[in-house]
Amino acid sequence: MSIYGRMVHRFTSQRDANLATYDARNNAQTPSWQAAETAEACYYYQPSVRQRGEQRGDVNVNLYTHQMLVMLTADVAEGDQVTAVMDRRGSSVESRTLRIVQVVRKPNHQLVTMEVIA
Repeated sequence: MSIYGRMVHRFTSQRDANLATYDARNNAQTPSWQAAETAEACYYYQPSVRQRGEQRGDVNVNLYTHQMLVMLTADVAEGDQVTAVMDRRGSSVESRTLRIVQVVRKPNHQLVTMEVIA
């Protein structure tokens, strides 16, 4: 089975249109999120081995990453937000907002690593 046969999910992402703009005092503008990709094919999963423990005060917190395989032609970049992941029929698989923290380009697909922000 090819990698494209595994892409049974669809994702919607947003990109900050004010990412490189500054105001008169050289402060970054407030984010203005606009749709970048809609219903783009992907394979979404949450690997169980990709977790890291963090010590926050007296509490040990486990942080889990989410990953997605997307096509080479998909327009994804670090800092984008994935707002929805659905299956082929439109049922929600992940409804939380995820921030893309890493995009790794492979020979026939891209591996996207994300973390939950909302």
